[in-house]
Amino acid sequence: MEQIKTGQKVEKKTKIFKKVLLVLLIILCVLLVVFVRRASILATIDKKVSDCENNSNNFYIKSVYQSKNKNFTTEIYVKDEINKLVMENTNQDGKKIKITEITYPEERKVFTEVENSKTMNDYKGKTAVRGAHMENQVEASHTTLMNPAYSTAINERIINAIGTRIKSVKIDGKDCYELSSLTNTNFLYDVNTTKMLIYVEKNTGLTLKMVQEIKENGETKQIVRNYEYKFNQVTDEEVKEPDNSEYKMQENS
Repeated sequence: MEQIKTGQKVEKKTKIFKKVLLVLLIILCVLLVVFVRRASILATIDKKVSDCENNSNNFYIKSVYQSKNKNFTTEIYVKDEINKLVMENTNQDGKKIKITEITYPEERKVFTEVENSKTMNDYKGKTAVRGAHMENQVEASHTTLMNPAYSTAINERIINAIGTRIKSVKIDGKDCYELSSLTNTNFLYDVNTTKMLIYVEKNTGLTLKMVQEIKENGETKQIVRNYEYKFNQVTDEEVKEPDNSEYKMQENS
């Protein structure tokens, strides 16, 4: 009799163990599917943005946002081997700071305007090559297109896939992915940022919007950056330097 009871207990425990094991396997399979989906989406975004970066020699990017009563505008012009970056911020009093940086293969010039003061710096020497995932790379490189899925090593890809939540949304009528993460190496959090959402167009991989939640002095504020792109429309006039005669040359430190 006791042997029968013992056998029933063992059988009952075995059934429970099998059920627990089945549940764990189901959970593991679900997590694996989620991971594979995230990794696949991030890899697709990375490829689209990198191909666009490497194969486009004429494009324009503009981002606009407001923070601490200041309006910030960043514009990037790329035409052949010339990269022009224009950063401008204006406060409520109308005071403006404008920095224009023009990069050539062998030279970089920076023009700074602060109220009535105009200065410039001229840096001679080979500059970084524009490109992403460049094969046999021996030179320093940089990218201009925002790429929240960029990764260069397997461990980085795994971390980004595990830590990035992805869902499908519509932004201005366009099909997009909403990316959010605390561990993605491409999400540049500052000290006060509590949350960041990046909206990527599915068709192109380009970032259309970024939303940051920042907590300062006990208050939570939201900063929204909108991105605009134009391809094959940048002219020689748009990548021209400002009139050098209006700027005072500074010694490089």
